[in-house]
Amino acid sequence: MAKEKITLPYIIGEHPDVKGRIVIAFDNTGLNLSNPGHRHYIDVLAKIMITQMYAKANNIDSNNVKY
Repeated sequence: MAKEKITLPYIIGEHPDVKGRIVIAFDNTGLNLSNPGHRHYIDVLAKIMITQMYAKANNIDSNNVKY
């Protein structure tokens, strides 16, 4: 089976509005780990990515995968 690389780009840097606060943000999502309000959405994002990786690894059509 061929391996496929699946990535979720992230950025580590200083918060633009709060000097001295380092944030880890997921590129093109608007989500960052330093915001407690984002944690639920990050959890959902991780579950979706894991489910998609499972589908790809097992040759399952992603349209047939239920979250």
